[in-house]
Amino acid sequence: MAHRTMNCRDKKRRRNRLYRMYGKRCQQCGKTNSLTVDHIIPLSQGGTNALSNLQILCRACNQKKGASLPPMDGGDLWAAY
Repeated sequence: MAHRTMNCRDKKRRRNRLYRMYGKRCQQCGKTNSLTVDHIIPLSQGGTNALSNLQILCRACNQKKGASLPPMDGGDLWAAY
């Protein structure tokens, strides 16, 4: 399967779809400004660009999360921070 690079229009569509899904709020703290798209499982750790692997976070929460993986036991990812 060939890897397809997303163009700007595809990225905007995906971001807008995520905003509709999550209500334009950071999924961690609820802020509505400085929002970014975050990979739940980072690409560097084998994650994908699938919608199921993306979430909306504010810049501060995204930086706090970094390249962390979700806990394998289903615990709270943010408890360690």
